[in-house]
Order: sequence, then C-alpha cells, then structure tokens
Amino acid sequence: MAGCTIAWISVCSIVFVIFNSYIQQVYLYLFVDVIPAEVMGKFIGFYRVIGALGSLAFNRWMLGQARAHTLYICILVGLLYASAFYLIVWKVKEGSYPPPPPKRPGRRLAGARRYLKECYTHPFYLAYYSVSFFLWSSLVPLAFMVFFATQAGQPGYAPTLGLSLGEFGRVKGWTFLIQIPVYFIVGPLIDRFHAIRVGLVGLFLSSVTYFGCFWLIHGANSLLFWWGLNLGMNAVFFGAGAALAPRLLPQGRYGQFLSANQSFGYSSIVIGPPLCGLLLGMLRNYRYIFIFSGVCTTLSFIALFLVYRQWRTLGGDRGFAPPETWHETPDSSRC
Repeated sequence: MAGCTIAWISVCSIVFVIFNSYIQQVYLYLFVDVIPAEVMGKFIGFYRVIGALGSLAFNRWMLGQARAHTLYICILVGLLYASAFYLIVWKVKEGSYPPPPPKRPGRRLAGARRYLKECYTHPFYLAYYSVSFFLWSSLVPLAFMVFFATQAGQPGYAPTLGLSLGEFGRVKGWTFLIQIPVYFIVGPLIDRFHAIRVGLVGLFLSSVTYFGCFWLIHGANSLLFWWGLNLGMNAVFFGAGAALAPRLLPQGRYGQFLSANQSFGYSSIVIGPPLCGLLLGMLRNYRYIFIFSGVCTTLSFIALFLVYRQWRTLGGDRGFAPPETWHETPDSSRC
C-alpha cells in the first residue's frame, strides 16, 4: 500500500510540474504585454506581497492540519489555483497583434537547431540562464526544512529542533510576514536603480544569511529570526529577479528566450533534489541544507555579476540592447 501511495504521489507531481511549467511560461509572458516598463518594479513588488500573504495564511493556519486533513487542503489549494488563473484569463485583456508570418521552409529539425543556436550560443544569455539554474537549485533544500525543524525521527541523524508541525507552520508563516515590507520597498528601488543592481544586492545578502542560519539557528526563536532575515533578503532578489527578464531579454523574441531560461531552471529541479538528498544522506545532518543553499546562491550571484559586466559592455543604463544571435529575414517568425 505504501508503495502504491508513493507511486501515485509521484505520478501526480510529475503531471503537475509538466502542466504548471506551461502555465508559468505563458503567465510570465503577460508581464511584458500588459505591464508598462516604467512601473514594472512597483508591480512586481505588489505582486510578491500578495503571494507572501497567501503563504503566510497557509503556513500559519493550515500546515499544522496537513496530516489530519490532507485531501481537503489539496482540494482547496487546487480550487484557489484554478480560480486565480481563470480570473487572469477573464480580466486581463491583451492588445491585438498581426498574424504571424508563414513558417520557414526546411526540414523538421531545422527549427530546433535554429532555436538552440540562437538561445544557447551567446555568453550573455548563458550567464543569465545560469542565474536561474543556481537560484532554483538553492530553493530545493527548503523542502527539507520541515525535517530540520520538527522531529524527523531518522536514526543516526544529528538532533533536529524538535518542533511540532503546527509550531513549525507558525514560525514559517511569520517569516513571510517579514517579506511584505521588503517587497514594498524593493519595487520602487528596481525602477530607480535597475533590477540587475538590486538583484546583486539581494543574492549577496541571501548567501550571507544562509551561512548565518547554519551556524546560529539553535531553537524556535533563532529559527524565526535568522530564517526570517534570510527570507527577507531572498525577497530583495525575488522582487528584482521577476523584473530582470523584461529588462534583459529581446522583446521581439521574449517567449523564445524566456522558455530557454525556464529550461535551465527546471533542469535544476531535476538535478537538485537527488543531489541534496545524497548530501544529507552522507552527512546525516539536516542543518547542511543551509550550506547547500548558500553555495548555490553564491554561484547564482557570480553568474549575475557576469551578466552585469556584459550588460554594461552592451550599453548599460544609457542604451542596453540584447545581443542578437539571429539573422532577420523577410519571413522571420516572431517568437
């Protein structure tokens, strides 16, 4: 029975990731279509605030009931998710666009080769994709936080904090409360100083606080303080990171290059969990999730710094233009 349950959870998780990846990409395309660039930072900040409030509510009042009411919680979350996207489709109206030009003649694989050549040959884009790869990898271990904070009961592992699931949910909920003022502050800063600069600050501070969590968390109060501080610093980048793509990727081929970036991000979700699980299995100490996340965030900071250097070379504040890796022809497709 346990094997069937695990198999069913795995199948449902895979199906969710596949379809959710499609939804997320289309959803992110809407940003550049309906949000003016001059207020993108303020919009992202408010958008993140709404997400933080939802996370606060779930962790504060529902996580502690997850074992007793798993089915009802899953149904409620699914209905909220579907309703939110239905409201987007119903209320958000895009402009009118000319019909796309006819497809280029050629073999079926020609389009795939052209996509790979255009998206994965320039160092600017590769560095940008690496930011997502390492950042998404840094978020993987946070799923193991519940084991570090509660009574995991794993023989041979280092002692955990020993909180109940309800206590952990309350601590985690308050950490999202810390993010809310950060998002309100970060939004205008993005519009003023550019998302790439704010993002660098956020990644640096996130790395420092991850390592601080490793050494300085010893109970519920220190978990609340240091994890809350860490998520507050994460909020600096999460606000800036969502505004990076509209400022750095080619507008005429935004969907094409955003999908290439998402591919890097999702590949980290495939690689990250087993790698993190292997590390924890070897060290037998859940505290090392902070080291894993800190190292990944540091690598993401280095990748974004490389993007920043190339961004300045390509014009920076005065006239940045995304590097072209394609050759326009009369029948070029708009992506």
